[in-house]
Amino acid sequence: MGTAHTIAFIDMDSESSSIVAGTGVSGYTDGVTGLSAQLNTPNGVVFDRKRSLLYIADTQNHRIRYLTVPSATYLLTIAGDGGAQQSTDSATPLTAQIMAPYHLAMNHNSDTLYWTEYYSLLVRKMLLPDGAVSTIAGSGGSSHTDSATGTSAEFEYPAGIAINEDETTIYVSDSYRIRTVDIASTSVSTIVGITQTAAAYVDGVSLATARFGQMQGLCYFGEATNSMGVSGPEFIALDTAHRLVRSINVPTDYVKRIAGDGVAHSAGTFSNGPALKSSFGAAIHGCTVLKGSRIIVSDT
Repeated sequence: MGTAHTIAFIDMDSESSSIVAGTGVSGYTDGVTGLSAQLNTPNGVVFDRKRSLLYIADTQNHRIRYLTVPSATYLLTIAGDGGAQQSTDSATPLTAQIMAPYHLAMNHNSDTLYWTEYYSLLVRKMLLPDGAVSTIAGSGGSSHTDSATGTSAEFEYPAGIAINEDETTIYVSDSYRIRTVDIASTSVSTIVGITQTAAAYVDGVSLATARFGQMQGLCYFGEATNSMGVSGPEFIALDTAHRLVRSINVPTDYVKRIAGDGVAHSAGTFSNGPALKSSFGAAIHGCTVLKGSRIIVSDT
């Protein structure tokens, strides 16, 4: 993804990769085969196992699109009319206006698709397969207003998005914080981090003490349990400003670095090896968790 304007499949068994959508030139063509279709700066993707579809946040085309999997027979728009002036809700998804969709998440039943809009400062959803597009949280104003509900709440730069196991809470990486959105009440609050400069970094501490740089990707790692038997979510957050992958364990109240040495690799080079000694570029944006303890991170 990124400036190549393409989508690639990676087969971990054969250790091969192939482009399945996009021509490599930015643009917009729809209803054609994946390799004939054009995208414009695609970012987040999420797989719908029920329908065998890959949803794509086609950011600069201001649309949500899907690709048939694994055949890549069609790339079609599922939501958004391509207008970039504002974000408007609609009972018919193709007439909704979506402004630069960024990262995607889906509930376990594959009946609701969620995304962040980085520049319109909103968290939105669509009822699948072809239902209404609506705004869950965000007024469009820029701040970290907590204790607010739905469209009265404010975000600074919502980017990564994840959902917990019981589908009660949406988690959003928002600049230097991680915010929660209660799905039932749409109440928004901060779970970790404070407003600060990107230079701040405090690790190996409690959630209240931890400090982050600008964050992008966020993924749900699973449920954790503390010594008192209390369970809660653990997340993987990409601290893009510091080029680090960090774990946020809510029930144990602990934040720690799990990968990255904080030193940017130069163009065309990178460092593999022990996780804490590895280096990343200045734009680690997306992550996903595989079975076991394996994490995939996109490093552009």
